[in-house]
Amino acid sequence: MTSDNGRPTPLNSILDQISNDPVPAHVESRLRPQFDVLRRRLSSQPDVTSPSVIPANWSRLPVLVSGIVVASLLIVSLFFTLGNKDAWAQVVKAVQAKPWMRGIIKDSQGQKRVELWFSPNSDVVALKSGQTARYADLRKQHTYEYKPKENLIYLVGTRKDDRERLAFQNTLFQAFSHLNQQIVQPKSQIKIVKQSQQEVQEGNHRWIDYRFEINDPARTPNEYRVTFRVDAKSSLPRSMEEEFFVEGKNRIRKIEFDYPNTGPADIYALGVPRTAKLVDRLPSGNLVKILTNVEEMRRRPMESYSAVVLQSITRNNGQRQLVNAYRVLRNGLDLEIKQVDPEELLAFQMKVYSTKHIDPPDDVDLTLWWKEQVANLTFSDVPTSDSTLESLVASYKYILPEFAGYPAMGGEPNANRKVSVTNGSDLVTVRVQTNYETPVEYAYWIDRTRGHTVIRSEQEDTANKEQNGWIHTTVIDKLKKSPKGRWYATQARRGMVENTGDELSDGIGVAPVSTTTSHYFVEFQDDPDAK
Repeated sequence: MTSDNGRPTPLNSILDQISNDPVPAHVESRLRPQFDVLRRRLSSQPDVTSPSVIPANWSRLPVLVSGIVVASLLIVSLFFTLGNKDAWAQVVKAVQAKPWMRGIIKDSQGQKRVELWFSPNSDVVALKSGQTARYADLRKQHTYEYKPKENLIYLVGTRKDDRERLAFQNTLFQAFSHLNQQIVQPKSQIKIVKQSQQEVQEGNHRWIDYRFEINDPARTPNEYRVTFRVDAKSSLPRSMEEEFFVEGKNRIRKIEFDYPNTGPADIYALGVPRTAKLVDRLPSGNLVKILTNVEEMRRRPMESYSAVVLQSITRNNGQRQLVNAYRVLRNGLDLEIKQVDPEELLAFQMKVYSTKHIDPPDDVDLTLWWKEQVANLTFSDVPTSDSTLESLVASYKYILPEFAGYPAMGGEPNANRKVSVTNGSDLVTVRVQTNYETPVEYAYWIDRTRGHTVIRSEQEDTANKEQNGWIHTTVIDKLKKSPKGRWYATQARRGMVENTGDELSDGIGVAPVSTTTSHYFVEFQDDPDAK
C-alpha cells in the first residue's frame, strides 16, 4: 500500500514491522486486532478520482477525432488573427474570401477517414469520422455531438479547455508575422517551445512552411510539432502536419486542405439521421457561475506558508491515534513536503499505547499533544518535482490545506457528463453523472459564504453499486481564511458511508466504514500569528 505521493505510508510500515519483529505476547494480544482492522480499512479505500480526469484510454470522441478537435482549433484560430499591417494578413484575406475550408485525413491506403470543415465567416467547425459527428457554432458557443450507439445528439456548451486552446493558438498564429519579436502568450499551460519559418521549392512550386514546437500538459504525448504549408502564390494553407513520438516511434498526422463553395448547414448534413433525438445539456441557471467560482478559488494562489499535517483515526476507546504526519513548505509552485519516518512513528506508538512509557496528559487536546511529539521525530523528503496545479491536486489533495476543500469538479456538461444544481441561499448542491468507462456519480455541497468551498463531496461507482455499496466521502469540518482571503481547511475527514448524506463513522468500526481525520496547522510567512 502506498500513499497519495507514491511512498509507503507510515501505517503500512508500522503494520509490516509488527508482522516481522517479535512482540511480547501481552502487547500483541492488545494491538493485533486494531492493526488488522486498520489494514483492512485502508486497503479497501482507493483514492477518490476526479470527474475531470478522463481515463487515458478514452477520449470524448473516438481517438482519432479527439486529436483532430485540437487540430481544428489550430485552423480556426488562424483566422481569428486579423490586422491589415500584419504580414499574415494576406493569408487571412485569402482564406476569408473562401466560404468554406475543408480538411481531410486519409489512412495508409488513401481512404478518407476524417473530414473537417471550417467556415471563416460564420465561425462554424464541423467534424465527421465514420458515423460520429460534431458541429460547433463558435459564436453561440454551442456544440452538437452525435453518439451513434445511442442515436442521440447532445447539445452542449463550448468546453473551457477548447476555449483555452483557442486563445493559445490565436497567439500562435500571431507569431507567424512576428518571428523576430517576443510574443506574449495567454495564461495557459500550453507553451510554444520553438518556432521557425522557411521557404520550400518543389520544382516550379514555392511553399512557405511555418513550424512550431509545442508543449501541452493536457495532451499525451505533451510535446509535439505543428507545421503549416502555405502556397506562396495564393497564400492559402494546403496542409498541416502534427508530428509526435509515441512509444519511441515518430508519428505524423497530416491534414490536406481544399476550399469548397458549400459546406454543412447543420449536424444532419454530416450524415446524422433525422431520427436522432436531441438532448439539451446546455448549462442552465447559475450552474456555470457556480462551477466558475469554485474553479477560480481552487486556482487562486495562497500566500507562502508552512504547515504541519496530522492524519489520525479514532481508537475504540475514543482516543486519537496518529497514523501519518507531514511537514509542508509552499511558495507558489515551489513545494517541499516531508513525511514522518514510519519506524520512528511505530516505536513512538508502541511507547504510547503498549508499554505506557509515554502517557498523554488527560487535560490536553490530544491532537495538539501529537503535534508537539512528532516535532521530535525524523522527517524525510517526498518527491515533488512536477508542481503544476493539476499534479499538486492529484498527488497531494489530502496533504495541502488549500486543496482539501477544492476538488477538481470537472467542467460544464457534455455528452458523457450530466451536471445539475440545486440552489439554496448559502449552500448549493451540484450533482455530476459521468459515463466515460463506467458510470460514476458525484455530489458536491458548496458553501457560497466561505469562498465556494466544497464542504462535502461524495463519489459512488454506480456500475458496481450492489457489490461496492460504499460512497467515498470527504467532509471539511473547519475552515480559516488566509491573510489575503484564501479559504483553506484546518480539519477534514475522509471515509465511506452507505447512503448519500450519512454521517461518517466516529470510530474504527468494521472496514471499510471508518474515518481518517486530517488536521492542518498552518503558519503564513507574512503573518506568523496565523495558525
